[in-house]
Amino acid sequence: MPDLHQLKRCPLCGEVKKESSFRYIKYFDKGRTICKRCEARERQKKRRLVEQHVKEHGVTPRIRARLETEAAQKARRQATEAILSSLSPEQTKMYRWAKRAGRICVIVLYLSFCLGLFSFGMGAYGWLALCLLSGGIAVGGWRYFDRRHAKPVDSEIATHRRSIYPVLLEELKLERMEYERFYASPEWRITREKFLRTRRKSNGYYVCDICQGTIWQDRDVTVDHFKPRSKFPDLALDITNLRVAHRRCNSSKGDIIVGEE
Repeated sequence: MPDLHQLKRCPLCGEVKKESSFRYIKYFDKGRTICKRCEARERQKKRRLVEQHVKEHGVTPRIRARLETEAAQKARRQATEAILSSLSPEQTKMYRWAKRAGRICVIVLYLSFCLGLFSFGMGAYGWLALCLLSGGIAVGGWRYFDRRHAKPVDSEIATHRRSIYPVLLEELKLERMEYERFYASPEWRITREKFLRTRRKSNGYYVCDICQGTIWQDRDVTVDHFKPRSKFPDLALDITNLRVAHRRCNSSKGDIIVGEE
Protein backbone atom coordinates (compact mmCIF):
# COMPACT_ATOMS: atom_id res chain seq x y z
CA MET A 1 0.00 0.00 0.00
CA PRO A 2 1.41 3.43 -0.88
CA ASP A 3 2.39 5.92 1.78
CA LEU A 4 -0.64 8.21 2.19
CA HIS A 5 1.37 10.89 3.96
CA GLN A 6 3.75 11.37 1.04
CA LEU A 7 3.42 14.86 -0.41
CA LYS A 8 2.69 15.47 -4.08
CA ARG A 9 2.15 18.59 -6.16
CA CYS A 10 -0.97 18.94 -8.29
CA PRO A 11 0.02 19.89 -11.87
CA LEU A 12 -3.21 21.88 -12.33
CA CYS A 13 -3.52 24.05 -9.23
CA GLY A 14 0.12 23.79 -8.14
CA GLU A 15 -0.71 23.02 -4.49
CA VAL A 16 1.26 20.44 -2.50
CA LYS A 17 -1.09 17.89 -0.93
CA LYS A 18 -1.03 14.43 0.63
CA GLU A 19 -0.94 11.32 -1.52
CA SER A 20 -4.47 10.46 -0.37
CA SER A 21 -5.78 13.49 -2.29
CA PHE A 22 -4.66 11.83 -5.53
CA ARG A 23 -6.15 8.37 -4.97
CA TYR A 24 -9.59 6.88 -5.46
CA ILE A 25 -11.56 5.43 -2.58
CA LYS A 26 -12.93 2.34 -4.34
CA TYR A 27 -9.79 1.49 -6.33
CA PHE A 28 -7.18 2.45 -3.78
CA ASP A 29 -4.16 1.53 -5.87
CA LYS A 30 -5.24 3.71 -8.81
CA GLY A 31 -4.08 7.33 -8.75
CA ARG A 32 -5.40 10.54 -10.21
CA THR A 33 -3.27 12.79 -12.35
CA ILE A 34 -4.73 15.81 -10.54
CA CYS A 35 -6.11 16.28 -7.04
CA LYS A 36 -9.70 15.61 -6.02
CA ARG A 37 -10.70 19.27 -5.89
CA CYS A 38 -9.33 20.03 -9.36
CA GLU A 39 -11.00 16.91 -10.74
CA ALA A 40 -14.34 18.02 -9.29
CA ARG A 41 -13.85 21.46 -10.85
CA GLU A 42 -13.07 19.89 -14.23
CA ARG A 43 -16.22 17.77 -14.03
CA GLN A 44 -18.31 20.85 -13.22
CA LYS A 45 -16.70 22.73 -16.10
CA LYS A 46 -17.51 19.91 -18.56
CA ARG A 47 -21.05 19.71 -17.20
CA ARG A 48 -21.55 23.45 -17.73
CA LEU A 49 -20.21 23.18 -21.29
CA VAL A 50 -22.61 20.32 -22.04
CA GLU A 51 -25.52 22.27 -20.53
CA GLN A 52 -24.62 25.31 -22.62
CA HIS A 53 -24.42 23.15 -25.75
CA VAL A 54 -27.82 21.61 -25.00
CA LYS A 55 -29.26 25.08 -24.45
CA GLU A 56 -27.96 26.28 -27.83
CA HIS A 57 -28.45 23.16 -29.98
CA GLY A 58 -31.00 21.07 -28.08
CA VAL A 59 -28.76 17.96 -27.83
CA THR A 60 -25.46 17.00 -26.22
CA PRO A 61 -22.20 17.31 -28.21
CA ARG A 62 -21.85 13.53 -28.60
CA ILE A 63 -25.40 13.12 -29.88
CA ARG A 64 -24.96 16.08 -32.23
CA ALA A 65 -21.79 14.52 -33.69
CA ARG A 66 -23.68 11.27 -34.26
CA LEU A 67 -26.58 13.14 -35.88
CA GLU A 68 -24.16 15.05 -38.14
CA THR A 69 -22.62 11.78 -39.33
CA GLU A 70 -26.05 10.26 -39.95
CA ALA A 71 -27.25 13.41 -41.75
CA ALA A 72 -24.12 13.46 -43.95
CA GLN A 73 -24.61 9.83 -44.97
CA LYS A 74 -28.30 10.38 -45.63
CA ALA A 75 -27.62 13.56 -47.63
CA ARG A 76 -24.98 11.81 -49.73
CA ARG A 77 -27.33 8.93 -50.49
CA GLN A 78 -30.30 11.16 -51.35
CA ALA A 79 -28.18 13.53 -53.45
CA THR A 80 -26.70 10.65 -55.43
CA GLU A 81 -30.13 9.16 -56.09
CA ALA A 82 -31.60 12.54 -57.08
CA ILE A 83 -28.81 13.49 -59.51
CA LEU A 84 -28.57 10.06 -61.12
CA SER A 85 -32.34 9.91 -61.57
CA SER A 86 -32.20 13.23 -63.43
CA LEU A 87 -29.65 11.89 -65.95
CA SER A 88 -30.41 9.88 -69.02
CA PRO A 89 -29.83 6.10 -68.91
CA GLU A 90 -26.77 6.47 -71.16
CA GLN A 91 -25.24 9.15 -68.91
CA THR A 92 -25.94 7.14 -65.78
CA LYS A 93 -24.37 4.04 -67.33
CA MET A 94 -21.31 6.01 -68.44
CA TYR A 95 -20.92 7.56 -64.96
CA ARG A 96 -21.04 4.19 -63.22
CA TRP A 97 -18.65 2.70 -65.76
CA ALA A 98 -16.24 5.63 -65.32
CA LYS A 99 -16.28 5.24 -61.51
CA ARG A 100 -15.61 1.51 -61.88
CA ALA A 101 -12.80 2.11 -64.36
CA GLY A 102 -11.29 4.74 -62.05
CA ARG A 103 -11.19 2.26 -59.16
CA ILE A 104 -9.52 -0.32 -61.41
CA CYS A 105 -6.89 2.24 -62.44
CA VAL A 106 -6.17 3.06 -58.78
CA ILE A 107 -5.69 -0.64 -58.01
CA VAL A 108 -3.36 -1.04 -60.99
CA LEU A 109 -1.38 2.01 -59.88
CA TYR A 110 -1.00 0.62 -56.36
CA LEU A 111 0.13 -2.79 -57.63
CA SER A 112 2.57 -1.16 -60.07
CA PHE A 113 4.06 0.90 -57.27
CA CYS A 114 4.54 -2.12 -54.99
CA LEU A 115 5.98 -4.28 -57.79
CA GLY A 116 8.21 -1.41 -58.88
CA LEU A 117 9.73 -1.08 -55.42
CA PHE A 118 10.35 -4.82 -55.31
CA SER A 119 11.92 -4.77 -58.80
CA PHE A 120 14.16 -1.85 -57.86
CA GLY A 121 15.35 -3.68 -54.78
CA MET A 122 16.07 -6.85 -56.75
CA GLY A 123 17.79 -4.96 -59.56
CA ALA A 124 15.27 -6.11 -62.19
CA TYR A 125 15.20 -2.86 -64.17
CA GLY A 126 13.23 -4.37 -67.02
CA TRP A 127 10.34 -5.12 -64.68
CA LEU A 128 10.78 -1.67 -63.15
CA ALA A 129 10.32 -0.03 -66.54
CA LEU A 130 7.22 -2.14 -67.14
CA CYS A 131 5.81 -1.08 -63.77
CA LEU A 132 6.47 2.58 -64.56
CA LEU A 133 4.74 2.20 -67.91
CA SER A 134 1.69 0.47 -66.43
CA GLY A 135 1.54 3.04 -63.63
CA GLY A 136 1.64 5.90 -66.12
CA ILE A 137 -1.15 4.32 -68.16
CA ALA A 138 -3.22 3.83 -64.99
CA VAL A 139 -2.76 7.49 -63.99
CA GLY A 140 -3.69 8.68 -67.47
CA GLY A 141 -6.76 6.45 -67.58
CA TRP A 142 -7.91 7.54 -64.15
CA ARG A 143 -7.52 11.25 -64.99
CA TYR A 144 -9.36 10.77 -68.28
CA PHE A 145 -12.36 8.93 -66.85
CA ASP A 146 -12.55 11.11 -63.77
CA ARG A 147 -12.42 14.47 -65.57
CA ARG A 148 -14.46 13.46 -68.60
CA HIS A 149 -17.34 11.51 -67.08
CA ALA A 150 -17.23 11.26 -63.26
CA LYS A 151 -16.16 14.67 -61.98
CA PRO A 152 -19.02 16.77 -63.47
CA VAL A 153 -21.62 14.45 -61.95
CA ASP A 154 -19.76 14.33 -58.64
CA SER A 155 -19.76 18.13 -58.54
CA GLU A 156 -23.54 18.22 -58.98
CA ILE A 157 -23.95 15.58 -56.26
CA ALA A 158 -21.75 17.54 -53.87
CA THR A 159 -23.67 20.78 -54.52
CA HIS A 160 -27.01 19.09 -53.95
CA ARG A 161 -25.68 17.34 -50.84
CA ARG A 162 -24.57 20.64 -49.30
CA SER A 163 -28.00 22.14 -49.94
CA ILE A 164 -30.02 19.35 -48.29
CA TYR A 165 -27.61 18.57 -45.42
CA PRO A 166 -28.82 21.38 -43.06
CA VAL A 167 -32.46 20.39 -43.60
CA LEU A 168 -31.77 16.72 -42.85
CA LEU A 169 -29.71 17.61 -39.78
CA GLU A 170 -32.53 19.76 -38.39
CA GLU A 171 -35.05 16.96 -39.03
CA LEU A 172 -32.88 14.42 -37.23
CA LYS A 173 -32.36 16.80 -34.33
CA LEU A 174 -36.11 17.37 -33.97
CA GLU A 175 -36.70 13.60 -34.09
CA ARG A 176 -34.11 13.09 -31.35
CA MET A 177 -35.66 15.78 -29.14
CA GLU A 178 -39.12 14.27 -29.64
CA TYR A 179 -37.65 10.84 -28.81
CA GLU A 180 -36.23 12.15 -25.53
CA ARG A 181 -39.52 13.84 -24.61
CA PHE A 182 -41.51 10.65 -25.24
CA TYR A 183 -39.34 8.34 -23.13
CA ALA A 184 -39.26 10.90 -20.30
CA SER A 185 -43.03 11.35 -20.30
CA PRO A 186 -45.10 10.00 -17.36
CA GLU A 187 -47.43 8.18 -19.78
CA TRP A 188 -44.57 6.04 -21.09
CA ARG A 189 -43.17 5.37 -17.61
CA ILE A 190 -46.54 4.17 -16.32
CA THR A 191 -47.11 1.97 -19.39
CA ARG A 192 -43.59 0.53 -19.15
CA GLU A 193 -43.89 -0.33 -15.44
CA LYS A 194 -47.29 -1.93 -15.96
CA PHE A 195 -45.99 -4.02 -18.86
CA LEU A 196 -42.91 -5.18 -16.96
CA ARG A 197 -45.02 -6.23 -13.98
CA THR A 198 -47.13 -8.43 -16.23
CA ARG A 199 -44.06 -9.97 -17.91
CA ARG A 200 -41.99 -10.76 -14.85
CA LYS A 201 -41.68 -14.50 -14.48
CA SER A 202 -42.39 -16.36 -11.26
CA ASN A 203 -38.66 -16.99 -10.73
CA GLY A 204 -37.88 -13.29 -11.00
CA TYR A 205 -36.20 -12.87 -14.41
CA TYR A 206 -37.20 -11.85 -17.92
CA VAL A 207 -36.86 -13.58 -21.28
CA CYS A 208 -35.89 -11.59 -24.38
CA ASP A 209 -38.62 -11.80 -27.03
CA ILE A 210 -36.07 -11.27 -29.84
CA CYS A 211 -33.31 -13.80 -29.09
CA GLN A 212 -35.28 -15.87 -26.51
CA GLY A 213 -32.38 -15.55 -24.09
CA THR A 214 -32.65 -15.01 -20.35
CA ILE A 215 -32.03 -11.46 -19.10
CA TRP A 216 -30.25 -11.86 -15.78
CA GLN A 217 -29.34 -8.24 -15.02
CA ASP A 218 -31.95 -5.51 -14.53
CA ARG A 219 -29.89 -2.91 -16.37
CA ASP A 220 -30.11 -5.04 -19.55
CA VAL A 221 -33.92 -5.06 -19.50
CA THR A 222 -35.52 -2.79 -22.10
CA VAL A 223 -39.03 -2.46 -23.47
CA ASP A 224 -39.15 -2.54 -27.25
CA HIS A 225 -41.94 -1.65 -29.67
CA PHE A 226 -42.78 -4.60 -31.92
CA LYS A 227 -44.01 -2.14 -34.54
CA PRO A 228 -41.52 0.76 -34.42
CA ARG A 229 -42.75 4.02 -32.94
CA SER A 230 -41.24 5.96 -35.85
CA LYS A 231 -43.53 4.14 -38.31
CA PHE A 232 -46.55 3.51 -36.06
CA PRO A 233 -46.80 6.47 -33.65
CA ASP A 234 -50.41 5.64 -32.77
CA LEU A 235 -49.23 2.32 -31.22
CA ALA A 236 -46.53 3.91 -29.04
CA LEU A 237 -48.52 3.42 -25.80
CA ASP A 238 -50.34 0.24 -26.84
CA ILE A 239 -49.31 -2.43 -24.34
CA THR A 240 -49.96 -5.19 -26.90
CA ASN A 241 -47.25 -3.63 -29.12
CA LEU A 242 -44.55 -3.96 -26.43
CA ARG A 243 -42.08 -6.75 -25.74
CA VAL A 244 -39.11 -7.36 -23.46
CA ALA A 245 -35.66 -7.27 -25.08
CA HIS A 246 -31.98 -7.26 -24.23
CA ARG A 247 -30.42 -3.83 -24.50
CA ARG A 248 -28.08 -5.06 -27.24
CA CYS A 249 -30.95 -6.70 -29.16
CA ASN A 250 -33.05 -3.56 -28.91
CA SER A 251 -30.28 -1.24 -30.09
CA SER A 252 -29.12 -3.50 -32.94
CA LYS A 253 -32.49 -3.98 -34.62
CA GLY A 254 -33.21 -0.24 -35.16
CA ASP A 255 -36.66 0.39 -36.66
CA ILE A 256 -36.90 -3.04 -38.31
CA ILE A 257 -39.83 -5.28 -37.39
CA VAL A 258 -38.06 -8.40 -36.08
CA GLY A 259 -39.92 -11.68 -35.89
CA GLU A 260 -42.90 -10.57 -37.94
CA GLU A 261 -44.72 -13.50 -39.45
